[in-house]
Amino acid sequence: MPKSHRFLTIFVQAILLGHFATLGHAASELIDLVDLGQFDARGVSNGGQVVVGDAEGHAVRWTATTRVLEKLGAIGTDTQSIAWRVSADGSTIVGDSFGPSGPGLTHAFQWTQSEGMVELAPPSEAYVINNPWGVSADGSVVVGMCRQENWTEMVATRWTNGGVEVLGPGWANAVSADGAVVAVNGDGNQAYRWTETNGLVGLGSLPDSLGSWASAVSADGSVVVGFASFSSTDPSPPVAPREAFRWTPGEGMVGLGVPSDWDSSAATGVSGGGSLVVGYLVSGDQPYVADGFIWDPANGMRPIKQVLADDFGIDVSDWEQLGGELAISPDGTAILGNGTKTNGESGTWLARLSPVSLIERYLDGLVTTGDLTRRQAEVLSFELGIAQTLYNRFRRRPACVAMGAFAFQVQNYRRRGLLNAVAAQDLSTWGKSFRTEMGCTF
Repeated sequence: MPKSHRFLTIFVQAILLGHFATLGHAASELIDLVDLGQFDARGVSNGGQVVVGDAEGHAVRWTATTRVLEKLGAIGTDTQSIAWRVSADGSTIVGDSFGPSGPGLTHAFQWTQSEGMVELAPPSEAYVINNPWGVSADGSVVVGMCRQENWTEMVATRWTNGGVEVLGPGWANAVSADGAVVAVNGDGNQAYRWTETNGLVGLGSLPDSLGSWASAVSADGSVVVGFASFSSTDPSPPVAPREAFRWTPGEGMVGLGVPSDWDSSAATGVSGGGSLVVGYLVSGDQPYVADGFIWDPANGMRPIKQVLADDFGIDVSDWEQLGGELAISPDGTAILGNGTKTNGESGTWLARLSPVSLIERYLDGLVTTGDLTRRQAEVLSFELGIAQTLYNRFRRRPACVAMGAFAFQVQNYRRRGLLNAVAAQDLSTWGKSFRTEMGCTF
């Protein structure tokens, strides 16, 4: 550690030592469960600031600022639309627009506050059914599917400012933060990972399964999640039995298991670093009733309702079920789903988790899995505690400096081989989110 960092740490610790009886966790402030009302929610931006989906046949946007549903319109003479995804920064929404007879002939769109809804042109006029299902962090790259009428040809597509390109047969479900890595489902009933250098590379499937399908990709494109099916080659959810998977270059495709009370699991979202995976659980006798789950390396797969209540202290008493095809924001601080309330009404929910709370619990998990020693985790926890205490005492600038020391230590562990790339990425992302929350400008 440079002398300047070492001096700062010793100096701040000396000032604050009296405020820390132990190295226990500080209270987290931005943890809540928001009832968004009744609509089909499909995507969420960093921090849960923007949620998109559709209500009463219209693509809609919800923001944490207005807390109301805003209709986004439709293309030309179309009368209906669906918003599928939103960029990490919340600036760009992608979806499709179609006529009164339903989504037979569809137009892909990209929406921004300044330009409104703009059509994304297909590779040729022969493609009349066009669906965008993924968007890069800043909205500059969109991926999806273009299909000819009567399913005669279907291709995975990637839209950029330079136009549209065909990646191969199939459909693209997700794209990395920089738009360079795309998760594709295509021929051969297996998931693929596309890059400009290697093109489409098959990810294989789980043993004894009939095929695999990719649902989401991490921010740097190194982690792909989805599911493998053991009874059908139809990827339409939810069909049992199936098992969620997580793919990395080093380990290949690894099944995440199925809890004993369920028949199937499927992963539908992943955090930016790839350490948190969300999805749904399905029982064979109730194939269209799905509970949500969250997976992490230390705890494995657990019901999302249990995790929100036990790990984060969120009051979930108004909800009988928290499920659906869960979405998670790239920074991991927001999880979105649909569910059923205790009064029998259906609704959409948004769990917002502070970056501090995620770091605290993830550090505990790294100790459990042996990826960090207790002492190493305590060093990071202490740096985090210093920053939070300073911030709570309205000392923003020194708090930002303390988070700089936290970020330096994360990268120091990474360089020394004490912390794997996935863990370092998520810890860095959550640290950056906390700095943004504090208003740090350096």
